[in-house]
Amino acid sequence: MSKSVVDTAVHRVGVTDTRTKDGLSVRLFYPSRAPPANWASRPRWAPHQQYVYGYLHYAMNLAEKPVLSKVLQYSLWPLVSLFKCEASWELPVAEGEFPVVVWSHGLAGMRTTYSGLLTRLVESSNVIVAAVEHADGSACNCQHLKQDGKLEWPPYKHTDGNIGWRQEQLAKRVGDMSNALSLLERLNSGKEQLSLGVDFAGKIQLSDATSAGHSFGAATAIVAGDRDPRFTRTLAFDPWLFALADEPSALDFTRTPMCVLNSEKWNPTWRTPIPGRNNMRMDTMFKARQAKRVPTLYAELAGTKHMSASDVPYLMERLMIRSAPAKLAARDVLDVFASLASAFITEGDFAQTIDELDDLVTQQESFKEFEEEPVATLNA
Repeated sequence: MSKSVVDTAVHRVGVTDTRTKDGLSVRLFYPSRAPPANWASRPRWAPHQQYVYGYLHYAMNLAEKPVLSKVLQYSLWPLVSLFKCEASWELPVAEGEFPVVVWSHGLAGMRTTYSGLLTRLVESSNVIVAAVEHADGSACNCQHLKQDGKLEWPPYKHTDGNIGWRQEQLAKRVGDMSNALSLLERLNSGKEQLSLGVDFAGKIQLSDATSAGHSFGAATAIVAGDRDPRFTRTLAFDPWLFALADEPSALDFTRTPMCVLNSEKWNPTWRTPIPGRNNMRMDTMFKARQAKRVPTLYAELAGTKHMSASDVPYLMERLMIRSAPAKLAARDVLDVFASLASAFITEGDFAQTIDELDDLVTQQESFKEFEEEPVATLNA
């Protein structure tokens, strides 16, 4: 067994899987005080070999190549199955009452794609995270339980660039976020039970709920956070806003405080907006929030790319594959992103967290209720 694949890092974080009432798979990450499991006992990063097909299909569009898809899927599964999550399967839930984060994945993601980040977020913020696996064709693959009790695997749907299709997906995804929050309500009330020892009754602080996500998932989180009054704040990593119209009215998301955490390579010039581009939408959204004096935080992390918030760069490192020299190791990037997110979620000192990170943050903006103009505190 390759030592590059085996990761022995451990965290006092438990994970388990459950479903919403409409059959969506949801992975729960939660605090635990129990000793973490050893590497061999931790859950696989890819819960099923169908997800190997899903990622291959996203990259190569294998719908019309059934023989090739099977060969690749079964060839790669023995290697992919060695990757383990850093959290432990079904540890007892810690005592206490914990705020919640509902997480939406980006295009071709799934419920475990951001396991590293979400595990760290649980540790740093003492929250419960519900990672939704969307069944709208935007996941690499999806383990979905239909109403008739049959399990289906709807794979990623390749599109021709039709933005109307993405808008339909966005509407479904926003509903998924609300359904996941309703699931947490049922778990907290005790009306829905999971396996023995994993009891969330009375342990979920529903009055403190964050809508969060990455890329298309960040757009999902922004809309869900604005539309569902149960969400109290919004956390967006690299928002991909193309499913939203250019008009200011379509980007007027001002109900909740928001934190946007960007990789350095994502919207590098959003303050010089280009019509029709994603950064134009970012600029319009920020201006609407500033005009209404809604608390907004923004930061970019140096040397990072769009997928840096996911587990993908980290898994590539385990295979000793790296596309280019990086300022930070993939795991360290996740630590920094989690620190910034935690400062926002726990209402800690965001500026102090930035200062502690020194030159890792290339840009930071803070729009507060009491400020006339955005203040740039760091420019490396």
